Amino acid sequence: GEQLHEPDCYGRALLTYKFPKTSLSLAFERLDTNGSGILTGATSNIAKFNISRPIRRRWTALADIGYAHNTRILPVAGSPPNSYQFGYAAVAMRRAFGRYWDVYGSYQFNELSFNAPSCIYSAVGCGRVSQRQVVTIGVDWHPRPIRLD
Repeated sequence: GEQLHEPDCYGRALLTYKFPKTSLSLAFERLDTNGSGILTGATSNIAKFNISRPIRRRWTALADIGYAHNTRILPVAGSPPNSYQFGYAAVAMRRAFGRYWDVYGSYQFNELSFNAPSCIYSAVGCGRVSQRQVVTIGVDWHPRPIRLD
């Protein structure tokens, strides 16, 4: 019969440090996730690092790196992949316009790889590795907090 999976322990570690002008953040999480459609449930190990620094009075530079390794919780008949990993690296620039508006631009490189060739994820086709590059330009509006009574 099918084995029941005992939940792994959940863990999270977060280290944040703020220098006079630079902010650093390092995080690690281990948890069971729903697998987001690629696996029907996974034990995930996730690590992230980011850095933020004002360049001028209204400009801020940001860099972000992350990695996740996901392992299938329940066995599945056949030979689909049992694990996958996802990594990314991103850089961004943000400029404030007044108190409530920002514009930003970013570049991100993503890589998704399975432990075995798969046809599950359409961007990979029937291969093992998929790479993607994303450029984003946007506007943020962040009004002052609205009090809800």
